Amino acid sequence: MRKLSLICLLLFSYNSFSQTKEEIEKLKAELENELKQIDKEIERTDKLINEHDKLIKDVDDNIEKIDQIIDSTYIPQKIPLLKAPTTPLTDEQRKKAKRDYLDGEVTYWFNNILSEDLTHQIFVNYMVQVEGIKPEQIPNFTESFKKMLWKNFYESQREDMLQVLVDSKMEVHKISKHQIAQAWDYAMNKYVKRHNLKQSPGFNPGFSIYNYKDKERIN
Repeated sequence: MRKLSLICLLLFSYNSFSQTKEEIEKLKAELENELKQIDKEIERTDKLINEHDKLIKDVDDNIEKIDQIIDSTYIPQKIPLLKAPTTPLTDEQRKKAKRDYLDGEVTYWFNNILSEDLTHQIFVNYMVQVEGIKPEQIPNFTESFKKMLWKNFYESQREDMLQVLVDSKMEVHKISKHQIAQAWDYAMNKYVKRHNLKQSPGFNPGFSIYNYKDKERIN
C-alpha cells in the first residue's frame, strides 16, 4: 500500500514537472518573439532617424548653396556715401540722434547699412538669384531715396519702410512687396552677422532689425 502511494506521488510530481517545463518553454518562446519585435521597432526607428538626418542635411546644403551663389555673384552698383562720425557718441549725442535721423549715430548706421556697397550687392544679388528679378529692374539707392527709407527703418516701421521700396518704381517693374521683404531681410541678416552687431557697444538701443532668418530682434 505504501509502495503504491509512493508510486502515485512520483507520477503526480513528474506530471507537474512536465507541465511546468512546458509552460517555461512557452514563456521563453513568447519572450523571444517579443524581443524580435522590439529589435524590429528599434531598426525601424533608426532608419527613420537616419532619413530625417539626411533631409536636414539636404536642406542645410541647399541653404549653403544659395548663400554661396549670392555671395559670389558681384553686381556693381554706384552708391553715394554719407560722412560718418569718427569718434564714439556720447549719451547726449545718442538722444539727439533719436530726434533727428540725419544726426550723429543715425547718420553712422545710415551710412554703413544703406550706403555700404556689399549690403546693396547682397540685396540685389538675392533679388536676381533667388527671386529671378533682372538687375536693370532694381533701382539704385539714391541719397534722397535712402533718407526716406532710413527714416522709416530707424523708426522701426518695417512695413512703411518696405512700402517706400515698393513706391520707388519697383512696383512698375512688377516686383512684389514680399520679394522685396525677403531680399531686404536677407541683406540685413548678412550685415548683422558680418559686423557682429549684437556685441557692438555703440549700437543704438532705439534701433531694431526685424524678421531675419533666426527670428530674433536685434537691439
